[in-house]
Amino acid sequence: MSVEFFNYHINWKSKAIHPGSHKSDQRGMGIEFAGHSNLLDYPDPRRIDLRMTMRDPMDQVYVRIFNQRSATPIMIFNDLSASMTFGQASKLERAAEIAEIIKNSAYHNRDAIGLVGFHDTVNDEWIAPLSYRPYLTESLIKKITSEKNHNKGSHGISKLHQYLPKDHTLIFFISDFHMPNEQITMFLNNARKHTVVPIILWDKNEYSNLPKFGITTFTDPETFEERTILLRKKLIKNIITEFNQDLKLDFSTAKTNNNINNIRNNFGFQNYDGLLNKIGNYKFAKLENINQLNFKPIFLNDGLIFFDKKGTIIRYADNQKILWKKNYYSKAEKKLKPKLNFIVDEKNLIVADNIAKLYSLNIDSGELNWSQISSYPFNSEIKKIKNKFFVIDYKNSLKCYNFSDGQECWELKTEDSFTMANSKFSLIIIENDVIFSNSIGDITAVDINSGLIKWQLPTQSSNILNETYSFKISKLVSDENSVYFSNNKNQFYSIDIETGTINWINEINSSLTPIINDNFIFTVSNEGYLYVLDKVKGNIIRINYLFENYKSKVREKIKPVGFSIGNTNLYLTTNDGQMIIVDMNSGKVIEIQKISGNLVSKPFIHNQNLFVIKNGSIIQYN
Repeated sequence: MSVEFFNYHINWKSKAIHPGSHKSDQRGMGIEFAGHSNLLDYPDPRRIDLRMTMRDPMDQVYVRIFNQRSATPIMIFNDLSASMTFGQASKLERAAEIAEIIKNSAYHNRDAIGLVGFHDTVNDEWIAPLSYRPYLTESLIKKITSEKNHNKGSHGISKLHQYLPKDHTLIFFISDFHMPNEQITMFLNNARKHTVVPIILWDKNEYSNLPKFGITTFTDPETFEERTILLRKKLIKNIITEFNQDLKLDFSTAKTNNNINNIRNNFGFQNYDGLLNKIGNYKFAKLENINQLNFKPIFLNDGLIFFDKKGTIIRYADNQKILWKKNYYSKAEKKLKPKLNFIVDEKNLIVADNIAKLYSLNIDSGELNWSQISSYPFNSEIKKIKNKFFVIDYKNSLKCYNFSDGQECWELKTEDSFTMANSKFSLIIIENDVIFSNSIGDITAVDINSGLIKWQLPTQSSNILNETYSFKISKLVSDENSVYFSNNKNQFYSIDIETGTINWINEINSSLTPIINDNFIFTVSNEGYLYVLDKVKGNIIRINYLFENYKSKVREKIKPVGFSIGNTNLYLTTNDGQMIIVDMNSGKVIEIQKISGNLVSKPFIHNQNLFVIKNGSIIQYN
């Protein structure tokens, strides 16, 4: 670890006499004013308050009293049981690193530090009493990594209360907590007058790299008991879910973002409280020849814009009435059932479709501004910056157009595949670069003005050229200096914006657009697991299984479609027309609502309302 120490603050007043950096009730040479006293009771002439003295009718001399900053006791309780030796880099090694940082931090704050190590018992050799001189604690920390307590459990936790200090103490408890809940509860009850900070150490290989199927023998490192198990999909899911499923996170102070046309695809938490009362229904002629509703309406301040099965563009008012309908396709083109992608800028709507047509309308009247024909059909969302907009065609070519007349500015071709993609490509704009994905998993950054490649990152092997129909990649999402995306090849990436180098990769099988808020990443795997990840390192913080309310025979057929996050809840739609509402703090399913009998889109949040497209209408909830 590169961190040497960290800052911490206590929310109580220390009773220690020893000077330190925390608030206390001790009188001394601090700067926190505590009141006045007469000179006889507190004989310190340096603190005489002349104004207070002159105002006193009894002619007493007063001095100012200040509270000093005092130290507070810090204790480390370290689990030394056999399960802590698991891993190539064992959990004990990481525990030693963390304990060293805690020791350094206590020394930096001039606090007393102590350490107690335990397994089945608490041995005297593993006790370092509280001291302002951390030498004994430091010597025990150095011994942690070499500790090999084979066949040792963690029953010594029941004796830790004997080593709790008398005064209110900040306790760091380092463990994997692979022990009975009753023992943990008993310790916390005994330590209720203290503040306990649990530091949980788990190794990813404990649950994520299990064989997909077969007979496997597991050995308990603490008891040496062996158990032979037939590993199968359901059992593996249960094992994964056991890790972090009950961890509660506080997102009550998370910032909300209502810019649904974000050029970085970074929607974050949005302002929606989720009453889920149906208040509107925007009807259109059902789309044909589709296996997914991966289209997005254009949301306006006074309504929305969408299209129907013949490519007719419809503008709706807030009360669901149609303001205008326009169709600019020939009879032959209408038979192709065009699918449209939109972007709006002030009074103009840009349309790019899957039959190679590109045109612009006036959103007030629906009248045509201009129209262009491309060499190949388009297959991506549209992004705009200044007077240019960008879109990707089925041949993996990024095209830049002039917004005013639709004239092509430049084109960048990337490697093509042998088969057509079954999912849309994604692009984002970051300052002077446009970053996009293609059908073979390449991520490319291009200069907006020149169309020259800045960097390119291949994420798949050459075999993907024959598999592009089944290959699915999520939308790209950018936050600060990184781009995040995942695919259905069990890969979740974080890459550097400037260089295209990989920051980290985690094994998550998802083609859904991730959502980022603060230091957290949220995504749902294709198997129905809600993941909460650390944005910086990619570590999994919590996993919750969202399909547990379905019958076992149905679960394998259910696939997530997309999700949005409101103020407190996550809204996930599935391919059976349901919407699952999840509490973000606990990760637990609150309820499941039926929206449609079959296909639905991901949910969209706009102006404190939630919208879902089903084939034939857009449903609005308050």
